[in-house]
Amino acid sequence: SVAGGPLGTEGLVRFAGPLYSVIGLAIIPFVWSFPVGLVTAELSTAFPKDGGYVLWVDAAFGRFPGFLMGWVSWANGVVDSALYPALFIALLEDSTGM
Repeated sequence: SVAGGPLGTEGLVRFAGPLYSVIGLAIIPFVWSFPVGLVTAELSTAFPKDGGYVLWVDAAFGRFPGFLMGWVSWANGVVDSALYPALFIALLEDSTGM
């Protein structure tokens, strides 16, 4: 899925200050995303078929959890895609005073 961008980091800057916020936001991708990327690369080479994490869950836990993973991922995509227009309108209203 995708990230929502910088929306919501205002509290971080208010709490930690601008310097520590920038340092934290610069370090977190390497602490979190780099290991996740390595695991994804390793699993992608171990399972050469198309299907991604649905195949990984299916191999590890069985058919029904694999089905649930696919269904929940699909539902997440539907809900996540519906949130972005609402977030954009809320941001537009807040920034323009409409």
